[in-house]
Amino acid sequence: MNRDETIKLLDFISGAYPGKFPVNVNVLNVWSKAFADQDFQSVMWRAEKFAAGNDRPPAISNLVIKHYPVIG
Repeated sequence: MNRDETIKLLDFISGAYPGKFPVNVNVLNVWSKAFADQDFQSVMWRAEKFAAGNDRPPAISNLVIKHYPVIG
């Protein structure tokens, strides 16, 4: 994901959880770095599904798609 896509993700989360998910430059920087190797559509899908079933905003770990190395 690029920075603009991260802004869209944070905007969605902030809208889904009014007053519960403040966004500032630090949050944008941290989330941009955490999601740099992620596919935007996949992460947004996970965010939408998460919001539909949770009354608290997600942490990065709830949305990031983990890539594990394949060992021998």
